[in-house]
Amino acid sequence: LLPAGREGLFAWASGDQSALVSADLRQGLSVAPAADPTGATGAWVRRFSGPADVRWFGAVGDGVTDDGAAFAGALAALGALATTVSIYGRFLPVLS
Repeated sequence: LLPAGREGLFAWASGDQSALVSADLRQGLSVAPAADPTGATGAWVRRFSGPADVRWFGAVGDGVTDDGAAFAGALAALGALATTVSIYGRFLPVLS
């Protein structure tokens, strides 16, 4: 069972997803299969069309937990997504 905020809709994206997988160490946007942890043959990729949510990367937001790693992970993954995704390949995040 996933912690609250980490759930979502993921779809299989075939082909080389290694750039996104390697940038998304907290698995907020992509999850590589166990058979190919690099994502070179594909990965499960989050589908979303609204704002990105730092809870996808493990942030708790309770005022006690240090969420710094979650924010850093979100920035790295979203940066990789912005530079490696074709608008024809999957939904792009809308950041406001």
